[in-house]
Amino acid sequence: MRYNHSIDLQNGGYPVKKQAMTLLLAAVLVLSGCGRQQLPEETPADMGLAAVAAIESHTPPTLKLTEAQTPPEEPVEEPEEPDWSAGSSDYPWVRSGYAYYIRVNRSANVVTVYTAGDDGRYSVPYRAMVCSSGGSGTPLGDFSLDGWYRWEWLGLVGGVSGQYCTQIYGDYLFHSVPYTERYNKGSLQPGEFDKLGTSCSHGCIRLQVADAKWIYDNKYDIAGVTIYDSDDPGPLGKPSAPSIGGSAYPGWDPTDPDSDNPWNKPADVTPEPKPEPGAWKCSCGATVTGNFCPECGSKRPAEDEGWTCSCGAVNKGKFCTNCGAKKPAGAPLYRCDKCGWEPEDPKNPPRFCPECGDIFDENDRQ
Repeated sequence: MRYNHSIDLQNGGYPVKKQAMTLLLAAVLVLSGCGRQQLPEETPADMGLAAVAAIESHTPPTLKLTEAQTPPEEPVEEPEEPDWSAGSSDYPWVRSGYAYYIRVNRSANVVTVYTAGDDGRYSVPYRAMVCSSGGSGTPLGDFSLDGWYRWEWLGLVGGVSGQYCTQIYGDYLFHSVPYTERYNKGSLQPGEFDKLGTSCSHGCIRLQVADAKWIYDNKYDIAGVTIYDSDDPGPLGKPSAPSIGGSAYPGWDPTDPDSDNPWNKPADVTPEPKPEPGAWKCSCGATVTGNFCPECGSKRPAEDEGWTCSCGAVNKGKFCTNCGAKKPAGAPLYRCDKCGWEPEDPKNPPRFCPECGDIFDENDRQ
């Protein structure tokens, strides 16, 4: 006979299967919350699992703001750094403490010095200088003179020397036209000087002494140097240099301010010719040898009577009051003792005075 489960249920029996289901339900109820710690009533319901776990461990929750809740950052404007490599077409910005900027037109062989303008750049032309570059042997670019050197005299390529040398970059300098002897300012190479304005150097920038000295003296006031090429010589044009090859002082730079420079000394003045013996100076400025001035007709003043020394002084005594020379012997001066007439040549009077007819004799001798 087979076992009927339905009969047991109807009669209040508890078959094994039903008992197992009862035990399983009790376990689910225990696990679902009967044994869990009760959360505080004030805990927000929407804090999430992270906040709940923090409360249970007694640790303050770390709340993260969403991207929408993050406050925007204020943009910070960084000051613009002046571009010291602005290029040959731009004027560089003014640097504090520097009064000048130099631009070298390599192809035109012109140096132009600039000062600060109202635009905050070195844009005002101040001085132009004729120069000689090395053509392609002179580097193009923007250079700072900071940290470089200067020399009043320096040995150069080829056994020559230069005056007022200022370093641009490496072996490239501003300097004068070469000299064959260091410290000898009279040993300038005139042929090289006469080439100023052309590209003939070994790479340096050659200048007249006055211009090289200006850069040397103002080196620490120069913000930088730009070397570029252009058909336009610059706002001040291209100055010219004198030719000294056939001059009286070919070994000297005419612009050298040295006190021994013969170019700086006045030219020799031809002394005025000494007056002829017996000549006198008229009040009109003319030098006269006769008794009457041919320019204004004035008569020879009585106080000028006497003899004229070789030094030009007119004397009455036997010795010159200016140089002490003795009155020349054998050259007496004659004057008519009757009327005062004097011959045009006092040394050679006529036989008779043309005014009164008196004969000239020892009585008329002065």
